[in-house]
This record gives sequence, C-alpha cells and structure tokens, in this order.
Amino acid sequence: MIKTSRNSAFLYYTGVHGATADVWKFIREKLPPTETLAYTNTFLIHPMSGFDHQRPLIYVPTRRGVTHLRDLPPLKETLSGEDLVPAVAADLTGDTDEAGWLKKLDASGATHLVIFDHAVVKNPPELAIVQNHPEKFEQIFQNAAATVYRIRK
Repeated sequence: MIKTSRNSAFLYYTGVHGATADVWKFIREKLPPTETLAYTNTFLIHPMSGFDHQRPLIYVPTRRGVTHLRDLPPLKETLSGEDLVPAVAADLTGDTDEAGWLKKLDASGATHLVIFDHAVVKNPPELAIVQNHPEKFEQIFQNAAATVYRIRK
C-alpha cells in the first residue's frame, strides 16, 4: 500500500498541479535526497521533501535584515486569508539585499535552488540575482512552473 502511494503520488499531483508537479517530480527523482534545497516563490513545499521527508528544505529571504519570518515587522492591518500571502510575500521581497542573500544562501549549505515562476510574486527578486551571477548558478531543469539550479561553490 505504501509503495503504491509512493509510486502514484505524481499521477494525483499532475492532475491537480500541472507543470508544478513535473518540477516536484524532477526534484524528488533527480536531486540528491539528503542535500539541502533552497526554494522560493512558493509555499507548497511538502512534495519536494521526498516521500520519506529526507530532503532538507530552506527558504532564504532576500529582504535586508530578515533571516526568518519572525524578523518581519507586524502587518499594519487585518487581512483576509486571500490577502495574507501577497502581503507577506511583498514584505519578504521588499528592500532586496543581493549580496546579503548570496551570503545567506551560501551559509545555508544548499546545493540546489528552485525558483517558482509567478506562483506568489510575479517577478521574484531571486531570479534577477541568479541572472546577475551565472558563474554561481547552473540551470539544470526548467518548465513553465519553475527553474531548478545547481549552486556552484
């Protein structure tokens, strides 16, 4: 039963999540399962952790002075559930610190980075940083939902 669930999960994911499921499948089948994966521009992370939850996942904020969500200032107003994700995403991606993000990403020990396209933020700042540093990031997968990079040390 468990083996069947492991093998058929992506049939379900593909039907519901389309191209995003192909990204998750690539990550789970092609990346080393115990190496840290940095992700951005998504909050749907469970499928990337692996069926046995071995893969460490990390989010590295680009905002200057922010290491964790708890570092963000309080929201100024009460928001609906639909408005909460865009508001927090805007706070996390405002005042981007390129050099700081690269330093935090390096310190995280992540070996790969996945940037989801337009999932939460239309133009995630990590994408511009990666494009500014092709010597540090090697594209290894891309589709309409995301791009996966190997992080060069």
